[in-house]
Amino acid sequence: STPGVQAPPEGEPPAQTEPRVYTISAVAGNGGSVSPSGVVRVQEGDDAVFYISANEGYELTELRIDGGAAAPAETYSFPAVSGNHSLYAIFSPLPKETEPPETEPPVTQTPSSPTDIG
Repeated sequence: STPGVQAPPEGEPPAQTEPRVYTISAVAGNGGSVSPSGVVRVQEGDDAVFYISANEGYELTELRIDGGAAAPAETYSFPAVSGNHSLYAIFSPLPKETEPPETEPPVTQTPSSPTDIG
């Protein structure tokens, strides 16, 4: 046997290796939120689900996953996480609804008397 290296005593279970932990950075732009947000720690092999919601007057217009574009959706999941990821939700203001102008009765002008300018 090698001097200085001790074999574990018989009958003890082998040491458990800690599962790897990865991070997912989830950020929402102005006009909405992502939950959970910030730097989220996920154990290797676990699924991570994020919920994206727009504030009133805004809509989710773009979703960037690991820097690439993804279809905007209210939920996004990273199945069986095996690395670090990023999620960035981009929101835009909804177009303002143009309200029809209030109809007021037309103002009838009384004809003014002609003025001679001399």
